[in-house]
Amino acid sequence: MGVFTPDQVLYFLQVCMVKPDRQVRNYSKMLNRNNMPTENSFFSNDETYDENSGDLKLDIEIMKLKLQAEFGAVFGSSGEIPPDIEKQFLQDVFEIEKNMNSAVMVTVFEFIGEPTFPLLKDLCEEDVPGELERLYRVLESNDLSLVSFHEYPPTIIYQFITEELFLEEIENYKLPGMMGVFVYENFHPDHQSDIREITIDFLTRWQALKWEDIWKFLFSCAVLPDGTTLTGDEFKAKIEEQSAKYSSLQLFEFAIENIQFEWKDEVLGLGFSEGKIRYLAVLKSGLTRYYDGSFKCYFCNNDGYWRISSFCLPGVEW
Repeated sequence: MGVFTPDQVLYFLQVCMVKPDRQVRNYSKMLNRNNMPTENSFFSNDETYDENSGDLKLDIEIMKLKLQAEFGAVFGSSGEIPPDIEKQFLQDVFEIEKNMNSAVMVTVFEFIGEPTFPLLKDLCEEDVPGELERLYRVLESNDLSLVSFHEYPPTIIYQFITEELFLEEIENYKLPGMMGVFVYENFHPDHQSDIREITIDFLTRWQALKWEDIWKFLFSCAVLPDGTTLTGDEFKAKIEEQSAKYSSLQLFEFAIENIQFEWKDEVLGLGFSEGKIRYLAVLKSGLTRYYDGSFKCYFCNNDGYWRISSFCLPGVEW
């Protein structure tokens, strides 16, 4: 089982489909030229485009919108993929997803060939890691994978796979290059650990004054302490503006002392983390300021993932 941060699970996939049955289909391997369908492609494409063609880029964006609207697609960076290859790939994925809707549903246990595995209660504890590795190999040989945001004892994961994941229903459809990915926390969320890790990530970025991919853990809007509402872009710009005051942050220390969260309804969660922080800030002018006080990060969750919606931090002036 791979262990990833929440944002990595979302964005390490070039294109994935988040399914209601808690499975994520990963098509990233199909981006390899050797794996992409060429003969018998679902769509023929006789048009030739320049890589900078506005029409080609528009076609790609329209296809992405269709995949998002109809199948819940999530997109990462397309990197250096040539636009004509990307378009063909997206078209193929669209047709595959349409075919998946008519596929027969089977359990994961049936999908992987109903292999023989003992229940946890019938295993000695020292035998569990070996049996768990055998489970992973069987899953992977059938283009299925289990990932998690956090580390768990082998006994927990083994019991989860054999007594819970095996019963999960998925489409009985296989295609070279398509990987079905299950995320453990989609079944057993660990909200407190998620909030803690995002808080650590955020404060570490503040210490480094670097904000690459900051949008991954910022909510779509923010409410500042004075009640001002910002869009996601305005929130990001405000953070970058504040950090631009400093050339470096030194002697940086922080401690998370409290994490709380609650669900307002079935889809909206609110939470916060708070603690102590201190550091020596070197301003662009060369002057220094020492900050020692409390911080608080506010979180929202409306899609299964916690993101920062506001924060109070010594050295930040809203």
